[in-house]
Amino acid sequence: LNNLERLIIASTSIIVSQSPTHEETLGVVYSRISDAIRAAKDGDRIVVKPGTYFEYLYIDKNIEIIGDLSDHTAVVLSYAGEHVISSSADNPVIKNMLINQQGDEYHALFVTSGCLTAENCTFLSSGWACIGISGDNTHPYIVNNRITSSADNGIIILSRGKGLIQGNDIEGFTLQGIEIREGSNPVIKGNK
Repeated sequence: LNNLERLIIASTSIIVSQSPTHEETLGVVYSRISDAIRAAKDGDRIVVKPGTYFEYLYIDKNIEIIGDLSDHTAVVLSYAGEHVISSSADNPVIKNMLINQQGDEYHALFVTSGCLTAENCTFLSSGWACIGISGDNTHPYIVNNRITSSADNGIIILSRGKGLIQGNDIEGFTLQGIEIREGSNPVIKGNK
């Protein structure tokens, strides 16, 4: 990015950075993603700069949370005591991040309603499935991600959950890559 592009991003986005640049300090910069979510309004974009963030995120707004680089391992979000990301908003977006659940009984991503889009992310979990989808008002778009390394399933869809699971690399699980239960009916295509 050139300096003008950086200034435009800094002035139109909420920035999360552990070491902000001069251009980024022209706007509001947060050091925690959860603080940026609390400050955000529907429609806002949160740009997360490279680094490792140890926190739990609850997304209840229609916002975008975008890792600054298309390299989905430059922004690492990790947590052990809860699902790393839980979402109940209508249309949030998460992109370009590595999401690592380090506890025994949680998902890296847990969607309980709405149409969350997860794209170009890597999901890992030491506990339950990397991604949990639950509820008949839940139809996320899980596209072009790497879903790997879980002691359970890659993705579990429960309680009449729906959604689109497409173009993902799904590998490295003790159980199934995708488990569908309890009347769930997702569209699954083009995964490896």
